[in-house]
Amino acid sequence: MSTIISFSDAKISRDRRNYRPGACRHLHLALDDEGEIVRCSDCQVQVGAYWALTMLIERFQRERAALDARDAGLKELASRTLHLKAARVIESIWRGRKMAPLCPHCNEAILPEDGMGSSMASLDMVTRLRAARRGRS
Repeated sequence: MSTIISFSDAKISRDRRNYRPGACRHLHLALDDEGEIVRCSDCQVQVGAYWALTMLIERFQRERAALDARDAGLKELASRTLHLKAARVIESIWRGRKMAPLCPHCNEAILPEDGMGSSMASLDMVTRLRAARRGRS
């Protein structure tokens, strides 16, 4: 079974065969520049350069997938955080019981009993309307 592995500008095609490593997984490799050999630092066994390359590619792919998943999670968290920050600011003002937040458009006070969220508008429509208003001024 052939698999093509690509990262950056490099592409590596690989035929997979069953391989069963011994007791040592050879995760700590040492490169000998003079003899051009690769040794496992743990068990001192010489491993093939091909095997070392494929092991590094597999590790790279796992780490990249983990980073991509973490990046997606952080992006989702950042998008939710904006809404949470706005809600926390309004809630902290209301909890103070001496002040009320103002509507940024009409400067009217917004009270908890006003029923925040009972009326809604399309976010896409509101964003385009605001952009059009900014373009006119």
